[in-house]
Amino acid sequence: MKNRYLSNEEKRACEGLWSEAFFEDSDSFREYYFTEKVKTNQILVAEKDGQILSMIHRNPYQLNIKNQKVICDYLVGVATKIENRGQGYMRSLLKQAFLDMYQEDMPFCFLMPADRRIYEPFDFVYVFDQPVWELKSKDWLEQDVTEESAKEIADWMNEWLNARYDVFTWRDEDYVKVLLKELKSENGSLEALKAPENPHQIKALRAEWGMEKKEQRLLYANADDCKKIKQEPAIMVRIVNLPEFLKYICLKDNVAEQEVLYQLKVRDKLLEKNDGIWIWHVNHKESFVEVFDGKVFWKKESDEQQEKNLQKERTIELEISELTSWLLGYKIPENISETVKAEICCINRIFLDEIV
Repeated sequence: MKNRYLSNEEKRACEGLWSEAFFEDSDSFREYYFTEKVKTNQILVAEKDGQILSMIHRNPYQLNIKNQKVICDYLVGVATKIENRGQGYMRSLLKQAFLDMYQEDMPFCFLMPADRRIYEPFDFVYVFDQPVWELKSKDWLEQDVTEESAKEIADWMNEWLNARYDVFTWRDEDYVKVLLKELKSENGSLEALKAPENPHQIKALRAEWGMEKKEQRLLYANADDCKKIKQEPAIMVRIVNLPEFLKYICLKDNVAEQEVLYQLKVRDKLLEKNDGIWIWHVNHKESFVEVFDGKVFWKKESDEQQEKNLQKERTIELEISELTSWLLGYKIPENISETVKAEICCINRIFLDEIV
């Protein structure tokens, strides 16, 4: 058995495994995926005697993280042939994918799990709950979005998202064109909604899709115009390159010190380069880490008990999954001190609503 990436010419070879694993997908959606999405992705497979036994699709997205652009992989098509499950093929593929993404300086990867229990052993944790919205009024002018207006729609989406979130997928003209094809594959469409009193200004975007029953794909609107019906855990994240990820973390505005040092002990059983003890330098714009060399890591030298207590409170020891959940604003680990909570500014506003 060997792991390798398929060439562009070979990518259709895994369509059979896709059909077996994701049998609920329509023929038109599968055709859309293998026509459009594989143009830019990487497909890592476990192969034996020329047969694909397991696969991971690494679909790259340009994310906006605190107004900085970075490529992160969305993992989809994670599947193993029924008769080969439980034999370690997927674990081997995920470990290789993590190592490859680390070498590419990717801060994290993300996925939408069919079952969270499959991915928790690989240190994926939930960071985003998908909301479902309902418009308060039905008095809208509706206009179908076409490829001709893709640039205008992308700009509107980015403005709407940037005003509300710290992490989201950056939209451009090509993104919207692909989204329209995705919606069309499931008998859906994207609509621009405008107020009757101002028919030249877009107030909201709505997309619905579904072969038999229409479902909401997205609704971007002002809070005054809609209400939340429900939300459910949707996207899981796994930190890949810890030093790259920590660049986006900083101190809270009310911290008086210009820079604070922490001793950060991270346990990562799948990525050795993340595992260990780090000196974490955090200022008001960013942070960085260096490997702990066993020396005293704090700058101030004092024998006073108050200083010793502060040094102890600034020692952090976490699993990589706990660190992910905390720094992406989803769940604070119990063993984080009140001092650290008061000082570290986490990334609290995440919006990742991709399907594939």
